[in-house]
Amino acid sequence: MNSEIIPEFYIEKSNFTFHPTHVFSNNGNRILINSKLGTIFVCDDHILNQIKSKRLSDDIQFKLIQRGFASISENDTFKSIPEISPKFFIIDVTRACNLRCSYCFRNLDDKVSTISAEMLDKIIEYVINYAKQNRISEIHIQPWGGEPLIAFDRIAQMHRLLNESNIKFQISVETNGCLVTKKMAERLNEMNIGVGVSLDGLPITHNSQRPTMSDGPSYNMVYRGIKNLWDAGYKDKLGIVTVLTQNNKKYFNDIFDFYTQELKINKFKLNIVKDSPNLKDKNICLTPDEYAELQLNLLNKLIKLNKAGYKITEFNIRDKLLNLLVRGKMNICISQGCLGGIKLIGFDQTGHIYPCDLTDYPEFSIGTIEDGDLISLISASQKTNEFFNPKHSPLCTDCAWWFYCKGGCTSALKYRNNKIEGVDKFECNVNRKLYPVLLNLIENESELLEPLINTTII
Repeated sequence: MNSEIIPEFYIEKSNFTFHPTHVFSNNGNRILINSKLGTIFVCDDHILNQIKSKRLSDDIQFKLIQRGFASISENDTFKSIPEISPKFFIIDVTRACNLRCSYCFRNLDDKVSTISAEMLDKIIEYVINYAKQNRISEIHIQPWGGEPLIAFDRIAQMHRLLNESNIKFQISVETNGCLVTKKMAERLNEMNIGVGVSLDGLPITHNSQRPTMSDGPSYNMVYRGIKNLWDAGYKDKLGIVTVLTQNNKKYFNDIFDFYTQELKINKFKLNIVKDSPNLKDKNICLTPDEYAELQLNLLNKLIKLNKAGYKITEFNIRDKLLNLLVRGKMNICISQGCLGGIKLIGFDQTGHIYPCDLTDYPEFSIGTIEDGDLISLISASQKTNEFFNPKHSPLCTDCAWWFYCKGGCTSALKYRNNKIEGVDKFECNVNRKLYPVLLNLIENESELLEPLINTTII
């Protein structure tokens, strides 16, 4: 796709300000992108020439204002800075784990503690009070660890407390699946708990990366847990989380053929290993270029599978498509940049509050549940907490994808550099290479969009 930038201009007669805009050209259509607001406008050469010549009809001016490409006052319809309103809460329920994954970013060898029932009561009460005081319509809770199902009684406890509160909520867990018995699967389904299971592909690739504590294979235990979840009612709603490393990327095509043709999986999320202080073998990490190539290969693989009749969705690709289609807000990490501390809050086992699930970094704490109102704590912390440092590089200035990226993953920067500055090169690189391809897909193969985003387009 060819691209250019239309600079900002002002029409005094109508008090109309047109904001800097990227233009991508393909097959006669022009796709306009406002990188500061994440909005898109599709037009032909006639309308594009109106904009470039600054001779806009009232109708086109109105449509550009409506889509955030222009304004007639400081009160823009679209905002580039989201308001502080956490709705997703992660609670560290246990450090205990029955696996020893090669890429684990937490130190699980010397701390196997589980949150006390009393502290969990206090944290849930704090979240409930926050939601009621701020009239939050729905909250999402994720217990994590370690292996969260080791603390299944704590998950049941939080479900009971939330259920008694009369607020709308959703609990979800990401589990290694090894502990999921038939009875536990039925209990999870009864409580309407969302479940994602970590599965790293083929048995050979999974076992090499996710061994048991005694260095034995875990695939069969995981598959048994998946089967129990399917039998309990999770067949169409179970998510699979797969981590790709240098060790299993060579099996890339085989893994997804296995998922679709053998396991009949219809949705999954692909993560990459992130460097961290606790990572024992840093050679398993991908490079930024490898990650970008991987994402492009993944998109091509998804297209090929869907054309072959296998309906399968990958959630990172889905969310980036939704960014372009509807200015998505679903993904706290990649829809509008890192929203840690804005839409996401983490709690450790002592009641300390964090802007992300990095409970291993005490300097990121914004306070405790005893320190008062959550929004006030976040607002005060934004001025002093390194986590909220702006992320920027010279490449950001003219980047069409800035709104969706905003410097990438804060956690990744902390892991790799031990400080928050610059940008996450992984996310920056993949956005610059993937988004133009997604634009082309939207324009030329729109029939593939529904299976790729796992929803109906109206």
